[in-house]
Amino acid sequence: MVNDFYTMPLHGVACAFLGSKSQQTNLPYSLSLNFDSIVESTVGPKIWSLTDIGEKYRTELNLFRSATSCSLKVNCEGHGVFKFTGNQLTVDWQKYGTGSAHYFQTVGLAVWLELKQILCIHGNALEYKGQAIGLVAPSGTGKSTLSAKLCDSGFSWMTDDMMALHPENNGEQYRIYPSWPIARMWPDSVETELDVSHKSLSKVHEGFNKRVVKLEGNLPAGNASQILTTIYVLNRVAESQKSCEIKTVRGSRALILLLQNSILGDAYRALGVEQNRMATLSNLLEKITIKEVTYSNGSHNLNIVRNNILEDLAK
Repeated sequence: MVNDFYTMPLHGVACAFLGSKSQQTNLPYSLSLNFDSIVESTVGPKIWSLTDIGEKYRTELNLFRSATSCSLKVNCEGHGVFKFTGNQLTVDWQKYGTGSAHYFQTVGLAVWLELKQILCIHGNALEYKGQAIGLVAPSGTGKSTLSAKLCDSGFSWMTDDMMALHPENNGEQYRIYPSWPIARMWPDSVETELDVSHKSLSKVHEGFNKRVVKLEGNLPAGNASQILTTIYVLNRVAESQKSCEIKTVRGSRALILLLQNSILGDAYRALGVEQNRMATLSNLLEKITIKEVTYSNGSHNLNIVRNNILEDLAK
C-alpha cells in the first residue's frame, strides 16, 4: 500500500512518510504518513456514518472521534482506516481491493483539512492565465471530460475531484494548490480527448470503468498554486431551451449549490465545524464569483460549454 502513495504535495499539504522530511517547505501544512495496524478501541466512539449506493458501487463511511484523534473508516472497493492524530496520519488498509491513496486524496484528507477550517468542495480546479477556476458538479455530469476539453484550449489541470480552498489575507481571497498529477476519466473520454487506448490504463476500481490518467504526457498539469476567481457549477439537464446558458448566482442559491457539492456530505456538524464552515462559505460568496452552467445531455454539447466558458472568462 505504501507504493500506492505519492508523497508529493497534495492540496497544500506536504506529505512525507514518518521519519523522513518533505522537500516542500513553502506550503501551509505538513502531514507525516505511517502505515501500521490501528487498534479499534483507540479510535473512540462513532460520530457519523454515510452509505451511498449506486448502480455499480456501495460506499460506507464512518467517522470516529477520541480525545486525541479523528478516524475515517472506508468500506468500498477498498477497505481500511485513516487515523489522524495531530499532524500524523496512520493508515491501516486491507491488502486486496483499491489502494488507500485513492480515498486519501479526497475524503481522507478532507476530514483533516475541514478540521483546520479549509473548505473542501467536490470539483476540479483548472489554471487559466494565472488564475484558478473551479468546475463543480456531482460525478457523472461530464466534469472530467470538460476539463480535458478545456486543457486543449489553454487550461492546465490542477486538481481532480476535490478543491481545497485555502483562505489568505483574512479571507479576502482563496488559494488552490495542486493535487497529485493524476485524473480519472471514462473510457470514451480517454479515447476521444486523449487519443489513447483506455485498455492501456488502469481502472480506478476493478468494478468501475473509469481509468487513471497520469497528467504528464497526456494533459497539461498546473503545478503552481493559483488564486481562485470563479466557480462554475455544472447543471446537466435532459433538455434545455439553450444548448448552454451561464448565469451568475448569489445568496442562498449559490450557498445551496456549494453545500450540495461538499466532499463530506453532512459530516460537518459531527466534526464540530459546521458553524465556522457556514461563516466561511458566506464569506466565500462575497469574494468569489459563482456561476451556474446549464446544458443539455450529450457529449457533443460539452464543446459548446467549453466555448461558452472561454467567452465568459474573456468578458
